[in-house]
Amino acid sequence: MAGTLTRLEMASAILDNMGRSSTLTLRSGTALSSRVVTWLNWAQIKVARQVDLLFATATTSTVANQDCYSFPASYNVIYTIRLEDGLQSTKLELVKPWEFDRIVPKADELPTGRPFYYIPFKDSGHFDVFPVPDAAYTMRIRYGYMPTTLSTNGQTSDYTDLDDVLVYYGTSEGFKWLQELKDAAYWQARGDEALAESIANVNDAFPDWQPVARGFSSSYPQRILGEYYNNPFIQGDPGGPI
Repeated sequence: MAGTLTRLEMASAILDNMGRSSTLTLRSGTALSSRVVTWLNWAQIKVARQVDLLFATATTSTVANQDCYSFPASYNVIYTIRLEDGLQSTKLELVKPWEFDRIVPKADELPTGRPFYYIPFKDSGHFDVFPVPDAAYTMRIRYGYMPTTLSTNGQTSDYTDLDDVLVYYGTSEGFKWLQELKDAAYWQARGDEALAESIANVNDAFPDWQPVARGFSSSYPQRILGEYYNNPFIQGDPGGPI
């Protein structure tokens, strides 16, 4: 899904919001018209920084003896990485780089196998897996992504039902550029209010969801995979749902 208004329509709305006097023609002239697209894209980024509303799934495969892989382009948040291998499929456990160095000090000297950890490096947009894969496995990444830059007049935003929020925030950025701080604060407040309403609507979209409290641990045990419930030496669920 996507927005309803095109980039041109949202840009025109922003210029109209900024034109409050007989200087309307001047305000919507070349200078402001060339800047308004920048403000509109800043508005999209502002929304993305506050709430993650765009979701996708990417698929990649491991390569034997290769530990480094790339995250999807323009990702904002990584939710899960699942490694698929029949009944041995599992969700990879996230370990931060400094924690991994403590848990596995000499990773390169250990044998290869089916990965059960992933170690993210956001600045470079890649992640390592451990153990180093011994074969090709499918990895499915569920993630949130940044909105597509509005580069043509006919484009609509990736965001659904947020056209008003983008216009409000874009107008606020325009008044900031003109150093009209009172007007900027007014449109900022309208944008915040509309975005809060949208977030509440998203949170209320699944009323049948009933969260269940679960215990947690700060340790990173190796997961027991496959049909562990058929093993007479294992009692209960060793690591939660696979």
